[in-house]
Amino acid sequence: MGRRVVLIIIVFILGIVITGCKDLSSFDLSGQVELGGKDNGSPYLEIYSYDQSGVNFLNRLLGYVSMDTLFSKLEFKKDFYINQNNYTVIVKFKGVSMYNLNYLKIFDSNGKEVPFTIVKEEDNSHSGGIGFDLNKDTDPQFLSGYGLILLIDPDSKIECLLKTRYSIKCWPKNVNEEGKGTAASISLSTQTSIGNRYYLHGIRNPSPKETLKINVLDWNIDGVFNDEDMVQIYYGKNHLFPLNKKFKLGSGDKQKEYVMNLKQDDEEGNKYILNINKTQ
Repeated sequence: MGRRVVLIIIVFILGIVITGCKDLSSFDLSGQVELGGKDNGSPYLEIYSYDQSGVNFLNRLLGYVSMDTLFSKLEFKKDFYINQNNYTVIVKFKGVSMYNLNYLKIFDSNGKEVPFTIVKEEDNSHSGGIGFDLNKDTDPQFLSGYGLILLIDPDSKIECLLKTRYSIKCWPKNVNEEGKGTAASISLSTQTSIGNRYYLHGIRNPSPKETLKINVLDWNIDGVFNDEDMVQIYYGKNHLFPLNKKFKLGSGDKQKEYVMNLKQDDEEGNKYILNINKTQ
C-alpha cells in the first residue's frame, strides 16, 4: 500500500514537471481565431525605464544621501505618439506634492498641458525621511508610487492608459562587533508605459486541455489594426509576435515557422479573424 502511494505521488509530480516544461512550440498553432473588440486593455509600450543599484563614491565618502538627490535621479522627460501626434511626458518630483500625481505632467506638441483622468493612484513616499545615513544602523526605507491615468487624443478620440511607477529602497549597513557584514545599499527604479485601451481578443485551444489567450495590440497606437501591430499570446507568460512577418518557435527538428495575418470580419470593425499559417 505504501509503495503504491509513493508511486502515485511520483507520477503526479512527473506530470506537473512535464506540463511545466511545455511552451508554445509544443503546439500546432495553425488555424483561425475569431477576435472581438475589448476596451479594458492595459499599457504595453514602454516609454521610459531606469534601474540603478548601489551607492556612488561621493555619497559613500560623505556617508549620507538626501532624498531630494535620490528622487532627482527618477525624473525624466520623454516623447511618445498617439495617432502620430507628438506628446511629452514629464516626471518631476522637486517642489511638488506626491498626491494626485502632481509629479506627472503631459504636454502636446504646442507645449500645452494635456488634462487626464486618474484611474488609480498609490503613494507611500511620505513614509521616508529627508535623507539616508549610510553609516548608521537605521531602519530600511522603502518609498514607492504608482499611477494609472486615462489620456484621450482629441483628434482621433483614441483612449490610452498610461502607467507610471517609481521605487526607492535604502538598506542600512549591517556590521557586527567584529566589523564584518554588508555596506549600505540603495536601489532606484522607475518605469512608464502606454497603450491603447482598445484591443482585439480571442481564444485558441491547441489541445483539449490547453487554452491560449490571444490579443492583437495597437502597437503604434494609430487607432487601426495593421501590419505595424503585434499579437500577444499568453501561455504561462506573454509572448509577442509580429503581424504578416514570419517567426519561429522551438529549435532543431521541432522548430516551427508561422506567419499571422488579420482580416476584418464585419463592416463595423468589431470582429476580426486571425489566420495563423504554418510555413514549415
